[in-house]
Amino acid sequence: MTLRLPQLDEAVTTHLRTLHAEHEKSGEAVARAEQTVAARIVREVWGDTAALLLVEKDIDDDDQTDITTLLVLDKGGTPLWFNPHSNRDCRHYPGAAEVAGPAGWPSLAVHHEVASTIDAHLGAAYDATEGLSWFLDSVSIAHFGYEVNTLILNIDDALNPDALVAARPWLNRPAG
Repeated sequence: MTLRLPQLDEAVTTHLRTLHAEHEKSGEAVARAEQTVAARIVREVWGDTAALLLVEKDIDDDDQTDITTLLVLDKGGTPLWFNPHSNRDCRHYPGAAEVAGPAGWPSLAVHHEVASTIDAHLGAAYDATEGLSWFLDSVSIAHFGYEVNTLILNIDDALNPDALVAARPWLNRPAG
């Protein structure tokens, strides 16, 4: 005799779908909020010329998402700041020498807590949507090597999430 999977009540199936959809919407709302906070920090520290944030995403041994800020760029992609503590070669990124002081460190001294707080918010955003992040776009940066998982955050988009979602209707999925 072969036991078969019992049929679930349609009401139970509908309820489960609704709960999953609400969970997904909740994660998306958290991701939007976390990325907006990160973008606000960038604008507060680097000003209105800060347009893009280049980060590295990695998964550590404990399956935790690690985000590391690499560079803050203007609209043209010119560095405004680079992370001197990153494991990646940010000092030699094209244009980084122009924002470096005589010792090779960024001339704008930014406390390490600034970058680590931005990283924490973006990591929370990434995890809230289980990898689907609203404003973080994957990019390949030859300077860091194509094996490095680099993501870029558009600061204007993250500061105005409703406008971004309106421009990208596929981001505004209905629940259910």
